[in-house]
Amino acid sequence: MAATVEELYRNYGILADEKEDLSKHKDAYQVILDGVKGGPKEKRLAAQFIPKFFSSFPELADAAINAQLDLCEDEDVSIRRQAIKELPRFASGENLPRVADILTQLLQTGCLFASLKANTAEFHSFNESAFLKESSESVIHNYPFIKTVTFFIPE
Repeated sequence: MAATVEELYRNYGILADEKEDLSKHKDAYQVILDGVKGGPKEKRLAAQFIPKFFSSFPELADAAINAQLDLCEDEDVSIRRQAIKELPRFASGENLPRVADILTQLLQTGCLFASLKANTAEFHSFNESAFLKESSESVIHNYPFIKTVTFFIPE
């Protein structure tokens, strides 16, 4: 069953307020994961909330990554953009190769740039080189073992 905006905020509050052991609120995180089955508002919130608490629920890692991936493929460009923007937060430990594969697939299929360029007004203000520079700097900053990032953009 899809979660409502109110349920998402309530469960976000439960997790955000917990100071000691987030893992005892697995049900609250599951409600946030169920947000991907809702409408556009619920999906946007889920795209932000899922990665925020991802590391506290390793037993739900596959479900969380799958939920975020569903949002990366959403028909709404703003939901896709938010979900794709948050993907690097899942890239740690044993999840790193899977997230790298997902990002590679998105780049190969053009979904990454298509999601950023789908809105005509945004297209005119979109600076592809600035995006690439910011993305590569972010990857290098967040993952110090990566020294160089190269983007190949199909024409």
